[in-house]
Amino acid sequence: VGAAIDDMVALLAEEARSARVKVNLDLQPADARVRGDEAEMRQVALNLFQNAFHAMPDGGTLDIRLRREDDFHHLTVRDSGVGIPVEEQPLIFMPFFSRRADGRRGSGLGLAICKRLVHMMGGQIGVADHQGPGTTLWFTARLQWAAEGSRPHGGGVHHDGHEAEQQLRARHRQRRILFVEDDAVNQMVGLELLREI
Repeated sequence: VGAAIDDMVALLAEEARSARVKVNLDLQPADARVRGDEAEMRQVALNLFQNAFHAMPDGGTLDIRLRREDDFHHLTVRDSGVGIPVEEQPLIFMPFFSRRADGRRGSGLGLAICKRLVHMMGGQIGVADHQGPGTTLWFTARLQWAAEGSRPHGGGVHHDGHEAEQQLRARHRQRRILFVEDDAVNQMVGLELLREI
């Protein structure tokens, strides 16, 4: 996990400088290993970090923290950006929901893909409930050797978005969708998400 996070931070270093975002890393243990595909772990980290950049159009701070909690590793990604209104928090992991603070139009697939990949790794993902500006997203991933019966104990509030999902299905039933994606992992996850709705 630590290596994947380090690699993604290094990959985004120039983007962070251009966006005037200071990145703080606190990874313990740095050599953490989890069940799951390394490419998928990198995809989740990349999506979460870029999401945070989009929330800070005027620059800010991104704090990335990794801790072991029982049979899981718990990663939090906290930005000092504009934050997410409480009423929109249950929607952010829904496919095609996008509210970028930088004024650009997003696909609305980034966090939906993160949710699917994290669940495939036996973990959970959510948004933490806290006061003040900024947003804290978190996810858990099962230790490589962990017992199957364990459950994560994250500090955030997990939203399943069931009511929001029903509203979206009712509003957009029978609509046609053109899905264009050149990344193989995103193609796979995006198609699975579309089949579900």
